[in-house]
Amino acid sequence: RRQHRLLAAQLDAFERLRGHPAHVAERQSVAPGETPLNLRVEGRPLEIKASFKPGTASAFGLKVHTGANGEETVVGYEPASGEVYIDRTKSGNASFNASFAARHSAPLPLREGKLRLRVVVDRSSVTVFAGDNEVVLTDQVFPSAGSDGVALFAEGGHARLEQLKVWPLKSIWARR
Repeated sequence: RRQHRLLAAQLDAFERLRGHPAHVAERQSVAPGETPLNLRVEGRPLEIKASFKPGTASAFGLKVHTGANGEETVVGYEPASGEVYIDRTKSGNASFNASFAARHSAPLPLREGKLRLRVVVDRSSVTVFAGDNEVVLTDQVFPSAGSDGVALFAEGGHARLEQLKVWPLKSIWARR
């Protein structure tokens, strides 16, 4: 019996919007807690490609739109449940609707023991292409000005970052 999967297609033209990489890392341990990345891309849209191994962590991944005020949007994975998620419970202004600040998840099996993420971070949205594009999650967020940091995180143990690249993205709109 054949098993079919629906995959999301990514546009190759999207890569033409990339600037020079703002951060590149390979093969490093992600300690429990949060590890901020030193980026100089304030207020710019970003593309992040990352590959992780779970190690002993109960959850791991990336935090985007982080700020000194405690704001963050979490893009993570929980090995026990086998789910990738976006958690926007601390993503900024959510006072307009009691159910807005929420976590959204989808099942995703690891391939070769790795989690592969492609995350597009815009001023008011976060889109995650996970695995081999089997899962696509998009959430709208309303972070404060200045909440434009990026961090790695792990909970309950160490995770392993296999590869990470962060690019600032150019605007698709023509300058007038």
